[in-house]
Amino acid sequence: MHKELLLATFILYATEMLVTTHTTPPHCAHYDMKQFLNTPEAIWTYKTTYTRNLSCEMNVMESITPSEIIYKRKFVFDQIRNEVLLRGMFLGLYPERMTVMTRGGRPVCAEILLYLAGDLSCAVIKVRPIGRRAKVRIELRVRNSSVTRGTVQADCRDYFHQAAGRRLTYQEYNRGCQHAFIFSTLNVKALNE
Repeated sequence: MHKELLLATFILYATEMLVTTHTTPPHCAHYDMKQFLNTPEAIWTYKTTYTRNLSCEMNVMESITPSEIIYKRKFVFDQIRNEVLLRGMFLGLYPERMTVMTRGGRPVCAEILLYLAGDLSCAVIKVRPIGRRAKVRIELRVRNSSVTRGTVQADCRDYFHQAAGRRLTYQEYNRGCQHAFIFSTLNVKALNE
């Protein structure tokens, strides 16, 4: 009897912990990371809460399966264009989540989809880097077709600011980013893991 009561208490406690720590802010809809990433378009990090000397970060899918995505992350750091090959592992029970790893399999971060526009043009993502001093950040990511039209949906912008709370936000995308990667033929520094 005591074992059953103890087990029931533990299950209730664990369930309550999972429910209250799911995501911040909470969302009602059930989002799917694969839906947003499954596109040949570049996906730009438009705004972020992370302070860094980095701009023009974009992800370009190379291949996708039900369990993983292989993509290139391109960015400008200290005025030098860089790229790194990454692998995202989708979590079957949690379709809004993805674990990001290097080509060699070293975990980099967990990404959690907090909001996804109905037309899949933009999303708000919580990024949890793996590391002792790493800080969680919130990012507004946008498909290339949206930024070339010059519009980012108001609901995505609003949700990003709600999720960011009082943290400072930084504009990571600018018009020059298109020329830095899409139209440029200059060499890009490939980073090792």
